[in-house]
Amino acid sequence: MLAPGVLAATVLILGPADLSYVDTTSGATRTVPLPGRAAAVFVAPDGRAIVPAAAADATWVVAEGRAIESWPGRLMPLFFDQPDRLWALLSGELALLSFPERLPLRRYPIEGLASVRLAATSRSGRVVAAVPMGGSEPALWLLVPEEMKVARQVPLPGPASALAVAAEAELVAVGLEAGGVVIVAPAFPDLSRKIETPGAVASLAFDDERKAMLVGCQAGGGGAVIGLRAELRPGKPVKELFRLPLALPPTQLVVVGKQVLALCGSRLLVLTKGGRVLERELEAPQAQGLAVVPAETKSILPAWSDR
Repeated sequence: MLAPGVLAATVLILGPADLSYVDTTSGATRTVPLPGRAAAVFVAPDGRAIVPAAAADATWVVAEGRAIESWPGRLMPLFFDQPDRLWALLSGELALLSFPERLPLRRYPIEGLASVRLAATSRSGRVVAAVPMGGSEPALWLLVPEEMKVARQVPLPGPASALAVAAEAELVAVGLEAGGVVIVAPAFPDLSRKIETPGAVASLAFDDERKAMLVGCQAGGGGAVIGLRAELRPGKPVKELFRLPLALPPTQLVVVGKQVLALCGSRLLVLTKGGRVLERELEAPQAQGLAVVPAETKSILPAWSDR
């Protein structure tokens, strides 16, 4: 599917009931059938794919060359830079779990947060952002475990469609179904700003190396990737860096070094120069999700273990 040398990482493409591994060094592709329909795909620090089921109350763990492991319960893991643990938003609480054992290390009760539509964490794990399911008044919830006496809520002007958190949690971005992006500084939650977009927002990503925010949205009869300066300063507009027209709005954006992967319908787009240039289009039939396994994975040796 991918020509050799396109990316220095393994690309995972999630289909309705399968997961494709694409070796970007050799160009080889291997598809693994899943036990059922999948809801999403996440990559663990050790390189394994974590795939929550769409209908069954189960999570599948996929590793090349091994039988698929099934965990009870549907887990949407929020990994960060500590490879032996993860955040998970459970009913009414934020839990810090060990990985891969999934043992609870800490629990933070969150009153009023029963079910979550969107969730993300910073690379540092310092901030967890969530958008609840339903509700008459849309809001962004900012959860700072070190200050969990009160969960901060930021009102949104409409239903959310995408969510992203910058690496060091300096900014959180929320895409809106009706168009526009709300950006918030967790350190100053009362300071927020709405940025207009040509249409509904389908995806968001932060390019921390370039201090940019990428927005995948509808534009005219097609879509676009819009690059914005990732900053929020009182009294100053957010600068637009570039706008790349596309045939469809990208439903997922993943930054990989100097390249950006964009999932657009049945096509996987490889963008260069931080998203400014469409380098090539690749077939990704029935693709529902996208993830990238870094070239160097981290072994899981829990620091809290007495082994």
